Amino acid sequence: MKQVLKIMLTAASLLSTGSMLLGTPINVKAASNVSTTNSLNSDNLYFLFNGQKLADNAVLPMEKGVAVSNGDSLEKVLTTAKSLVSLSMPNVQITTNVSELRGQVQSQNVLLDNSNNIAQIPSAGFYVTLTARNNGQVVNVRVPFGNAYTVTQNAPEVQVSFEQNNATQKLNVNNLIFQITSGSKFDPLNFVGSNKVQFKLSASNNGTLTVDSNTVDPSQPGSLGQVKVTATNSQGQKSMSSFEVYVMPQGMQRLGVDIWTDSYRISDGRVWKNEQLNRGDAIYVGNDTQIINKVSYTEYRLRAKKMLTVQVIILGLKLVI
Repeated sequence: MKQVLKIMLTAASLLSTGSMLLGTPINVKAASNVSTTNSLNSDNLYFLFNGQKLADNAVLPMEKGVAVSNGDSLEKVLTTAKSLVSLSMPNVQITTNVSELRGQVQSQNVLLDNSNNIAQIPSAGFYVTLTARNNGQVVNVRVPFGNAYTVTQNAPEVQVSFEQNNATQKLNVNNLIFQITSGSKFDPLNFVGSNKVQFKLSASNNGTLTVDSNTVDPSQPGSLGQVKVTATNSQGQKSMSSFEVYVMPQGMQRLGVDIWTDSYRISDGRVWKNEQLNRGDAIYVGNDTQIINKVSYTEYRLRAKKMLTVQVIILGLKLVI
């Protein structure tokens, strides 16, 4: 099996050739460094409820929502939500805080007083979304609150199906990043990646899909757009997901990372840290991509100091959520 080297970057950690001459970076998305272990293919991160593995963004499978009363503090609500679940990796912590929770519940018509206490609960109840992160992997679970809210175990999930390494993959599409070629046609629910792979979206449990928004512009090389999709089942339950699409840039790019970034070696679906690349290194972004542990990679070629273009290997640019 051929070994592959990959580089970890955000879409905006590149400077276009024209921008390089002007000394101005592309204004797409801020770059960030992500620490990692020697292998990113260690344990998979997911939420558990009563020992049951939960899909990303799943609703907690309960008959009714968690009891909540007017006057309860957001701290109490968050503590209760966290107590109901566990993580597959015990050393990883749930990152959701009270500030984030305040925004969540207010968007669901929960009235709060100035002390972050619940003043009025909507009749339909509300969700608390808990998030955990590890080595670039992000997982969520939704905990329903409200005595009047009845929860089914068949909430829809937005999934994407594709072929990779001679096998059919099906993942929750939320927070994934894809790459397409510049000038290609783009249907948010059925599109072809720069690697010639067909990506098809569907809703689990016979749900239907609606595209809420789409800012992807295939005519703009190097741009990063977002798609928001809602899945709805026959009971009217909804699940909202979003993903990003990177339009493959053209020509030489210069790394716009703050100082340096890691590259990776990939073989047989496993990822190891390789060498560091520095700000200003010249690379060419390729069209081959893979998704490993819900992290997206794309190929790159490195330009040597003697200004010769060197094929470093086939897969490279890591787009970090």
